[in-house]
Amino acid sequence: MDEVKRLVGEGETTAAEKVVSEAFDQNPEAAKIMVEQTAIDMDHTETEIPQAEPEKSFVPSQADVFEKPLYTEPEKPAKSQNWLVIGGITAVVFLCLCCCLPIIGILIVAANNG
Repeated sequence: MDEVKRLVGEGETTAAEKVVSEAFDQNPEAAKIMVEQTAIDMDHTETEIPQAEPEKSFVPSQADVFEKPLYTEPEKPAKSQNWLVIGGITAVVFLCLCCCLPIIGILIVAANNG
């Protein structure tokens, strides 16, 4: 459509009609109507004629390519996690020795005596 607008802006309506009929598979009458409508739209919207610009492609800078490492090692977990595991195990052992075993012992002795 940009090509059609450019041709209409340059006054080459027959070339624009040919582009429309080929690009949109229109018969010559429909292409002529489409070009006329495009000319009317361009007059009322006061848009600039689009200029064909080459596509810009992304080219990374040398800094982007060479200064960034491809792979970085993940951070190692802190040593404090070891203390949490050791502390949890110690708490479980302490509770078993100080609370559970004496209660089990008392229940066994009471069952034998009574």
